[in-house]
Amino acid sequence: MQSELNKEIVRRQLEVVFNERGGSAAVAEFWADDASSDGGPQGRAELEHHVDALLEAFPDWTFTIEQLLAEGDQVVAHLSVKATYQNHFPPLRDIPAVGQPVAREQVNIFTLRDGRIVNLHVVADNATWLRMAAEGAKAAAR
Repeated sequence: MQSELNKEIVRRQLEVVFNERGGSAAVAEFWADDASSDGGPQGRAELEHHVDALLEAFPDWTFTIEQLLAEGDQVVAHLSVKATYQNHFPPLRDIPAVGQPVAREQVNIFTLRDGRIVNLHVVADNATWLRMAAEGAKAAAR
C-alpha cells in the first residue's frame, strides 16, 4: 500500500511542478525541507530555485511517465522529456537559447519519507541533451 501511495506522490509531483508549471510554488507540497539531489540542489530552497530556472529556460518542459516502479520508500520513474530551449540555462554552459527543441530519456530514483520526497538521483543522457542544444543553436545561426 505504501508503495502505491509513494508512486502517486511522485506522479502528482511531476505533473503539478513541471507539466502544469506549478514551479517553486508547488515544490513544498511534495519535497521535504532537507531534500537532496545527488549532484544537484541541496535543500528545498535550492531545489525551488533550480525548478524555476529550468522552467524559465524551458517554458514548455514536459515529462511523460513511461514507467513507475515502487518498492518500500523508493520510486523509480522512467521518463521522457521534451522541451524547447528558450532562455539561458547555466548547466548548458555557453550554448545559446534560440528556441531549439530538445528531448531525452531519464531515470529518476526518488526516496520518500512521511509522504515527502527526501532524495532524488537522476540518470540522464546529458551528452545527447547538450548535442541537441548545440546543433540547434548552430542551425539557427546559419
